Amino acid sequence: MNLFQKLGALFTAKTVATPETPQAVAPRQQITMTRVYDVNRQKVWEMWTKPEKLCQWFGALPFTATPETTKIDFRVGGTWQADLVNQKDGMVIPFRGKYLAIEAPHKLVFTIENTQNPGDANVETVTVTFADHAGTTQMTMTQEGHLSPEQYGDPLRNGYTAFFERMSVYMRLHSD
Repeated sequence: MNLFQKLGALFTAKTVATPETPQAVAPRQQITMTRVYDVNRQKVWEMWTKPEKLCQWFGALPFTATPETTKIDFRVGGTWQADLVNQKDGMVIPFRGKYLAIEAPHKLVFTIENTQNPGDANVETVTVTFADHAGTTQMTMTQEGHLSPEQYGDPLRNGYTAFFERMSVYMRLHSD
């Protein structure tokens, strides 16, 4: 599976509602990843909550977010967006969602919506926790939703690993 298929799989509708039939809800799957960063918790928190920082790490080359399309309305019920643009051919993969819970700087819960079917009940829910450990931060990210079980294995793990490595590099290079 190539990178586009891995990222694009997040937006593939598993069920489609018609006016005559209610939308089926697919079984839920889950992936959890933990990473420790050698910076304080506030800095890692801001990587998720400030649009100018989110666009620096969100994506896996050649797909990267752009400052122009990364927007955050940071409040419970507010929305976020980050369009990944293929740096080789300009193809765009839109990411959108809503904030469900904000407990600064400890916990963040948001959705990833199906941009091809905004009313789709089969959203992904992402929970990120931030634990301070004497100058380092343990970040634990759990994504739960309705993607196929195969997508919750290597495709998501490889994608998030690339995202989080870009975050690590950015934080090492920038003291802001």
